Amino acid sequence: MEKDCGAPVLSLSVDGGLSRSSLLMQVQADLLGRTVERPEDTETTARGAAFAAGVAVGLWGPDNLHFVNASGEKRQFLPNINAQTRARRMATWRKAVERAFDWVIEDEGEGSSQK
Repeated sequence: MEKDCGAPVLSLSVDGGLSRSSLLMQVQADLLGRTVERPEDTETTARGAAFAAGVAVGLWGPDNLHFVNASGEKRQFLPNINAQTRARRMATWRKAVERAFDWVIEDEGEGSSQK
């Protein structure tokens, strides 16, 4: 992300269904080496889509959406591993992703058996 935007990413704000997993959010913080912030209301994606639809049909104007981010307190997940452990875990992750490529034999038609 930092390479794409050309600026350092100091923290990551998350929402949506998977963000409800505290374990996953801690793993994210550890592997990224950044603070991960999760709002109390994790359904901000759905609410944002609803607000965007309301703006599109003229129900609200951009100036009326000051309450969009008023979703309560945020929980912070702080990195809890050192750089050496982070590098080792990232190397293992990359290796796992690499091994996941090309492991499925393409289907040669219905009823064919895979070897």
